[in-house]
Amino acid sequence: MKMKKINITKTNECLYYEKLNNGLEVYIIPNINQKNFYITFNTKFGSNNIEFKNSNENSYNKMPLGIAHFLEHLMFNMENGSAFDYFSKLGSSVNAFTTYDLTCYEVFSSTYFKENLNYLLDYVQTPYFKNELVNNEKGIIKEEINMYKNNPSTELTWGAYKNIFIKDNRKNLISGDVDDIKKITVDNLFKCYETFYNPSNMFVIITGKVNPYEAISIIEENQKNKEFKQTEIINKNINELQKVNKEYEEKEMNVETNKISISYKIPKKNFKKINITDIELNTYISLIFNIL
Repeated sequence: MKMKKINITKTNECLYYEKLNNGLEVYIIPNINQKNFYITFNTKFGSNNIEFKNSNENSYNKMPLGIAHFLEHLMFNMENGSAFDYFSKLGSSVNAFTTYDLTCYEVFSSTYFKENLNYLLDYVQTPYFKNELVNNEKGIIKEEINMYKNNPSTELTWGAYKNIFIKDNRKNLISGDVDDIKKITVDNLFKCYETFYNPSNMFVIITGKVNPYEAISIIEENQKNKEFKQTEIINKNINELQKVNKEYEEKEMNVETNKISISYKIPKKNFKKINITDIELNTYISLIFNIL
């Protein structure tokens, strides 16, 4: 299989792209002027994906809020220890984060490229969920949620989302609330993992000091003996209302100066005459509001 090379307009850089037989997509942007490399292994599973089914199921599975973020925390557990321990021995920086739409596992380093890439693929593709680990993690995430709630900037952001959305899951914390976390079970986690952590629903991005042909060779070798059952994922659509949930709210917290958030809910149909993609529209609107 030959990688597709795409020149990036008005730059001296190019993108290498390949889709493996198991559906995993790989994007590589090499930069020989860098001393480091940055790798992310991503799944299209975020806090919005709480009601879903596969093509073989008749009804939707409804999961507790915050399960994508909870799963992200648990993935670092391995039978023989923590993934953090392995990367620490390599001198690498490793982390992960969850958004509304995806979960990203990342590693940053300047040495041991093959070892870093292989282990990133391996630990994310090795679920290890035990009741004891799940219960311990609930306590950790509870503290994380309480920390968010005591942060004025976080409260400002999430408060705005909660007031503007009525049905859309973005009105909820990505981590879920404390009561949501209590409902998560090992069976929930395995169901989400088996559904969304499939190579056909995942992608790898590599940038920096890297040989794209060496990188794709490592990934193909890593994936060739792993078996995954591919199924179509059907996420339940939510029809958000045009009106806002609450027009105005004040909250007292310990801040040096007052903070304010102003949000606008603009129907997408207002832009139907403009022939641009969703990404372009989002970029333009973000630029306009940042300038203002």
